[in-house]
Amino acid sequence: MLLPPSLATLIDQQLANHQRGIIPGNTHYLFPGTVPNRPLRSESLGVQLLRHDLGTPAAHNTAMAMLITDLPAVVVSDMIGINIKTANQWLGYARNNWTDYLAARQEDE
Repeated sequence: MLLPPSLATLIDQQLANHQRGIIPGNTHYLFPGTVPNRPLRSESLGVQLLRHDLGTPAAHNTAMAMLITDLPAVVVSDMIGINIKTANQWLGYARNNWTDYLAARQEDE
């Protein structure tokens, strides 16, 4: 998977730290929280990503568009736990062919 260089560096560091702290039989998270055996909250992860200039909304939208064009909506729905209607909405966004936009542009000229 291609990642922005700053994100790739952070993930490499996290993996290195994570592998050193593995204790057999315990639950381990790539992004552990402050509470033992709990993952880092998504809000906290978002704040950390923003500190490194890695905004999440644009990345989320791009990832969803790429995922939904590679796999059927029902598979994406099951895989990431979203409603099938939401997956189909994303499919509609990703398949936008821009004809309405182009038609509107021509009317303005």
